[in-house]
Amino acid sequence: MAGELRGRAMLVGITTSAIGTRVKDKRGTRAVNAEFEAKNAGEFYRRVIPLEFIRPMKSIQREAYKYHRDHTVPWSRGPNGTSLITVEALPDYQSMVRDCKRRLKSTVLKVAKGYDSMIASQRIANGGLFEEKDIPSVEEFINSFSLEPLDPQSIENTDDLRVHMSEEEVKAVERNFEKALSKSVESTYMKFKDGIERLSESLGKYTVTVDANGKEKVTHGFHATSVTKLKELCDLLPELNITGDPKLDKLAKEVRAKLTKVNVPDLKKSAAARSRVKDDAEEIKESLEETLRGYGING
Repeated sequence: MAGELRGRAMLVGITTSAIGTRVKDKRGTRAVNAEFEAKNAGEFYRRVIPLEFIRPMKSIQREAYKYHRDHTVPWSRGPNGTSLITVEALPDYQSMVRDCKRRLKSTVLKVAKGYDSMIASQRIANGGLFEEKDIPSVEEFINSFSLEPLDPQSIENTDDLRVHMSEEEVKAVERNFEKALSKSVESTYMKFKDGIERLSESLGKYTVTVDANGKEKVTHGFHATSVTKLKELCDLLPELNITGDPKLDKLAKEVRAKLTKVNVPDLKKSAAARSRVKDDAEEIKESLEETLRGYGING
């Protein structure tokens, strides 16, 4: 399997950092304990940088992570966890990361121009607890924000490892590889399953009642995102189907044909249309669950 993926997918990842916004305040802790006649009840943390001040940078970092999450398949966990992306999708991915990194740098420089005003505001907000030594310097503030891509890595070929490892060690690597790959494939299937279930559930709960004045009232409203998110998932499948699984391709085609081409306003107006699409969703879900069982996945 490693050989099949070696020319088809790469391992990628993103790391980020940001300034801390709070400090432990011993005076505040003592004051709270004294006020409530408590001992070791907890610790008081004081906000030294308001959240709204760092929000523009955090927004860009979240944007990068969302793109990473939507266009890749999970591989390894941890602070430097990696994900799989197809070779074809890699250039767009790298372009996105470069753009977010550039915008993060320019945004933090722009925000930092108001640093002195922020300190003045915090002096008022913190009152008698304010201590200027707790405020990071503007240089520390600027340098604390980062968004760095991990260098793309190729899938390791276990045949190459036999030169350096014993056969038992190679088998252990192969087992770990198959386990990670299975989790990656499972992740893509589960994205479809979750989307189909949300659509079916929202259609089933959608209810229109008429009050005494003849006015219609909708309970458990149906949102168009239940359909658009499934369409986006189908559009992304060429990037997510890293193993070229034909069953996954078939699933996406069926979802696209039966669940994403519906007219949302028609669904809201017609109980018959809602019932038909819900039945289609349940039928696709049952077939999907059978496929998952065949893969040994308990969905």
